[in-house]
Amino acid sequence: MILSQKRTIKRGVLLAVLAAFTFPIVDLTATPSTSADGSLTVGYVDLDALLEGYEKYQKVNKDFKAYQATGKQKILARRFLTWDEWKQLDSLEERIDKGEKLKDPDAKEYARLKNLSEGQETRLKELQGIREPSDDQKRERQELESLEKSNSSRLQQLGQDLARKGNETFSKLLAELQDNVRKAIAETAQAKSLKLVLDKKRLLWADATIEITEDILKLLNAH
Repeated sequence: MILSQKRTIKRGVLLAVLAAFTFPIVDLTATPSTSADGSLTVGYVDLDALLEGYEKYQKVNKDFKAYQATGKQKILARRFLTWDEWKQLDSLEERIDKGEKLKDPDAKEYARLKNLSEGQETRLKELQGIREPSDDQKRERQELESLEKSNSSRLQQLGQDLARKGNETFSKLLAELQDNVRKAIAETAQAKSLKLVLDKKRLLWADATIEITEDILKLLNAH
């Protein structure tokens, strides 16, 4: 469900793909290539810093977090709704998603439905804490518990639908970002006549003068 997803858009996957890509830019011969002065034509990239500084990635990641937060709110808002209330809230949210600004009485009804489950949950906790409830309180508690239970399968399905939609949308954006980073690494390497670009995490030691992270970021953020 969307409630349990990590709040990054497959950062680990992106890093793994990019790390694999950095090994080599072009094929190496048996003997390491050197420049005219005899130095190795090698550079390295800090992939974590690259993603932190890549403005488009940060924008997409922020949008993904907002999507997850909205999805969580949708799920929580429906925990104690009847099916008719659920469908009514769906209808009002659909109008809002299309850009409509709700007016009274629809705006008031939307606010009521959106906050109803929170109030019902608070009430259920109060009822569950009563040691010697009256018959009416027992009945009210049973109704709320039954309503929550009856909604569980629909809530699970809603979470799966939201997660699938989010993955489909943001996976496409992620693929575009991966392609952009690959091209920027290759372009920077070619401009500097590098034969090999490595991931900083795989290095035991390297001189900071051969890091090309900032050069790549300039290319990425220029577009």
